Amino acid sequence: MIRPLDRNSDRERSRWGELRIALFPDLDPAFNDADMAALLARDEQEVLLAFSGDEVVGFAEVALRNLVDGCLTSPVGYLEGIYLVPGHRGKGLSRQLLEAAMGWARAQGCSEFASDSSLDETEAQAWHRRVGFEETYRIVQFRREL
Repeated sequence: MIRPLDRNSDRERSRWGELRIALFPDLDPAFNDADMAALLARDEQEVLLAFSGDEVVGFAEVALRNLVDGCLTSPVGYLEGIYLVPGHRGKGLSRQLLEAAMGWARAQGCSEFASDSSLDETEAQAWHRRVGFEETYRIVQFRREL
């Protein structure tokens, strides 16, 4: 089953936080908590959960972005992150999460949907191709303090 995060459920928010750390293992826990709180405060973002029985086994974060490389419209639905516990992969749950995320974006008026992965994440890139994404760019971005 796929459904939006119950924002009033401490159990669901806690499990989502654990799964985010599994997806982004270098993420500082304090930053993760702050990032989750900021995400929940925005109407232009949604968290979808995948369940096996009553256990949360995955999530997708979807947002609206005004500008996305390779897209011609605005806003664009954007898959910010998707994760499934390894034992639950290969059973169609990631596609269900993706379909729910795209459905949310359509309901927000989007006609395009985008995502990204790191250059070294070849497994994630293969998944994106399998589920119908087409690659638009390969770049390395830089920043510096002013």
